[in-house]
Amino acid sequence: VYIVWGSTYLAIAVVVQTMPPLLTAGLRHLIAGVIMLGILAMLRRGSVLRLTRREWLGAGFVGVALLLGGNGLVVLGERDVPSGLTALIIAIVPLFVVLLRRVFGERVATGTFVGVAAGFVGVAVLIVPNGISGQVNLLGMLMLLGASLSWAIGSYFSKTVALPRDPFASTGAQMLTGGASLIVAGTLFGEWGLADPSQFSTASVVSLLY
Repeated sequence: VYIVWGSTYLAIAVVVQTMPPLLTAGLRHLIAGVIMLGILAMLRRGSVLRLTRREWLGAGFVGVALLLGGNGLVVLGERDVPSGLTALIIAIVPLFVVLLRRVFGERVATGTFVGVAAGFVGVAVLIVPNGISGQVNLLGMLMLLGASLSWAIGSYFSKTVALPRDPFASTGAQMLTGGASLIVAGTLFGEWGLADPSQFSTASVVSLLY
């Protein structure tokens, strides 16, 4: 999981060198969602894809939080922040989840809080000196922290909203709605004007396919 998951951050860093970040992120999630739901429809004769309105709304909420807020801020932040540091910052998502659990009244063990505090101190040690010295773009760092928080929100509330029972149908629906929201965001930010195929590097195209 970590090999595949971690390497995607390197691929993203290469994609955004010559391609519009939000549009490419939306495109890859839309394609992935179509592939997943298409395979699911063939294997299970489509019955599992008959989602209710509440299930689409639930999947849409989670998809927007994970992909528009989470992945969208990652692709924007990676224009200025190295991929290795990006992956490290995104790894604090569990810490935000613990804080959300406490905020919404769940009991959290003292040891868990100690771990959360240590984690945030560690992240501060990495972010503050680099940001102040100008070695790493501070706005990019804040985007990545926002991405972590948005991903944690989507993860935490995924257990409270109506989602399809089948996890693959749920994931596919989340990718479709999240991918569509990224395309809309890219459009609003004028990224179509940056979508010049003649300027796309081979490395960016291969990384997008990856």
